[in-house]
This record gives sequence, structure tokens and C-alpha cells, in this order.
Amino acid sequence: MGDLGFGELLVIGIIALLIYGKDLPQIARKFAYYYNKIRRHLNEMRDEISRQIPAENINLDTTSPSYPYDSGMPPAPPTGLSAFLDHEQVILTWDASPNADYYNVKRSTPPEGYFATIATGISSTTYTDSPAFDGSTVSYVVTASNSYGESGDSMEASVTLAAPAPAETKPAQPPPAASDAGTAPTGPPAPQAGAPESPPQTQPPPSAGEPEVPRMS
Repeated sequence: MGDLGFGELLVIGIIALLIYGKDLPQIARKFAYYYNKIRRHLNEMRDEISRQIPAENINLDTTSPSYPYDSGMPPAPPTGLSAFLDHEQVILTWDASPNADYYNVKRSTPPEGYFATIATGISSTTYTDSPAFDGSTVSYVVTASNSYGESGDSMEASVTLAAPAPAETKPAQPPPAASDAGTAPTGPPAPQAGAPESPPQTQPPPSAGEPEVPRMS
């Protein structure tokens, strides 16, 4: 009878004999009848369940790697976000999020201070951004999405965009000094075109002196 040992059955029999006395055989037959009936019913139920659902399809071990992720919820936020500079670009990388269909990249640029989506529908775990290198510090976050919604933001990753060095300008050269060779001789300025010419100046004739008056005798 089940897992009961001989000693336990003997003790139960003695107790039952003391309690029920001469009615014990009849009670024992009834107990055996109902016990066998219940056991037979349980066996029939087990066989029916086995026919409906094969045993190899029943897996209640949720710790197994084959147990599917709960697809009725948005994915978890991506982890491991990092940002580094490569020439005049920013390279972002992160770890995959379980059950994510695609990823979204958001950037915060001073002085706005809030995260604006700059790319969506990214199927890989890397993204290249080309912001303006003006000496400011920008921050990035990444989210994961599926048909049930979008995850929260990942941890931030920041980089400083150094401004390019200004181009060198050469000082202006003074004009070359005029050489002495070939210079025009100095003299009175030439008359301007259209100006009236001054009449030539005439010199007065030399004086002939006073006539000599004859002296009276």
C-alpha cells in the first residue's frame, strides 16, 4: 500500500483492531475498495494526459537556455555603450539587447541639453556620427525597440569635439621701393593739357639817353 512499510502497517492494524473490533474486516474491505478505485481513476487521468500532450513537449524548466525570453514586453535597455573619436567622426558601440528588433541613437548637444533622436532602425550594434567639431562636449544614449515598444535609455557616453586649428595667415609684404635708375629728371612741371599758355614776356628796349643841348656862345 503505497510507501508504507510492514511495521507501519502492523501498527495501523493493531490500532484499527482496538478501535473497531469485530467490524474491522468489513471496514478494511471498504477501505481497500475505495483505495483501489481512487488509484485506478488517477492512473486513467495520467494516461489520458499522456495521450493528449506527449511528455517530451512538457518543459517547465525556466532556467534552461532554450526557454524563450518574454516577448510580450519591450526589450531591456542596451548595455556597454562607448564612444570614441576617429578623425572627424564619433564611433558608437554597445552590447546587444535580448529580443530587440532594432536600435535608436539619441544625442545631446549643448546648449539644448536634451536627447534628440538622430538615427533609428539600426540593426547592428554600432553607429557612426558626424557632428560639428566646435569644441563642445556631446553625450549619447541608445534604446532598443520591438513590436511591443521601446526600452529605456542606456547609460550615457560622452566625447569632446575639439575645434579644428585655425589656418595660418602670412603677413602682408610692403610694396617694393622705387630704384634710382630710370627716374625722371627734376624740373618744372609740364603744362597741363587745355590750360592757356601765358604770353611771352618782352624786355623793354634799352634807353638811348637824353639829347645833348647845344651850348650858347
